[in-house]
Amino acid sequence: MHFFKALGYSILCMFVVVGCIRESDKRIRQKLIVILNDDLKAITSDIAEENLLDSVYYDIVMYKDYKNYKFTKKAEVDFYFLKGVSAKIVRKYRYHSTLKKWERYFNEYRFYGDK
Repeated sequence: MHFFKALGYSILCMFVVVGCIRESDKRIRQKLIVILNDDLKAITSDIAEENLLDSVYYDIVMYKDYKNYKFTKKAEVDFYFLKGVSAKIVRKYRYHSTLKKWERYFNEYRFYGDK
């Protein structure tokens, strides 16, 4: 009986330790890329093909560590997709370290062009 109790505590401790280990920056960034590709598909899905750029894309304009107890990374991304209109979508993301997932917290259309 004591063996099973000790085994149970050992397994529980193992899950706690594994859960507390930080993810690598490479893995966190890969998660962001998956979300950005999905967001780009969602943005362009309801727009007629003739109104889309020949090659829709996004540009990660900022990616940095964020010193907060809850969020450890921040990213700002510009999405370019409209043909004939100098407009983009700016989205900001932050990485929720305890949930181990990205969260979008800002979404805005902006015009761009010559300065």
